[in-house]
Amino acid sequence: MYLHPHRKNSLLWVVVWLLASLGVVSPSLAATHLRVGVYANPPLQSFSEDGIPEGLVIDILETIAHQEGWQLTYVPCIWDECLAMLEAGEIDLLGAIAYTAERTQRFTFNQETLLNNWGQVYTRNDDQLESVLDLEGKRIAILRNDIHASALQNLLASFNIAAQWVETDSYATVFAMTASGDVDAGVVNHFFEMQNADVYGLHPTPIIFNPIEIRFAATKDA
Repeated sequence: MYLHPHRKNSLLWVVVWLLASLGVVSPSLAATHLRVGVYANPPLQSFSEDGIPEGLVIDILETIAHQEGWQLTYVPCIWDECLAMLEAGEIDLLGAIAYTAERTQRFTFNQETLLNNWGQVYTRNDDQLESVLDLEGKRIAILRNDIHASALQNLLASFNIAAQWVETDSYATVFAMTASGDVDAGVVNHFFEMQNADVYGLHPTPIIFNPIEIRFAATKDA
């Protein structure tokens, strides 16, 4: 997803103002040194080829850290590892995580929604999928422990549709496997596909589902 610098800066300051006014993380996170988990989910967050954290979530955290006097240490992790590390207190904060009632039992979330997101099924341009009924028997690549993958699995189960699920460690691998033909389709979130679908030459299907609220999460009772 490309944003004109002026639009990006405007969006950034609006979001920062909202988060600062309503609490970016739990008030219990009073430490000035925070370990922040970063998984590959561009354009929200990722590491550059030079190992530098980047993305909208990183920009927001850096701005707030400057205002609040925080020192941030970015810890690379794959998605399911990030969740386990946050729950175990091995990292203090995780950005770009979907807010759910179940997850409030495991993590502390900020009050204000950062962004709204949703899941979508993608495929190659020569393989048309029009509805969930077309997913019967298909090989579908998903991110391990992804909230959108779980939502699609539950949706297909409700229609008694059987698919073959192929778990991966990143959305990039989901798209790579879909583009190469190793699977018939892949599930990613809207923001990831906006920046990366054209790179892999993939086609959006009408199968859109699972609208979610993205927030920040901290270790429970940190």
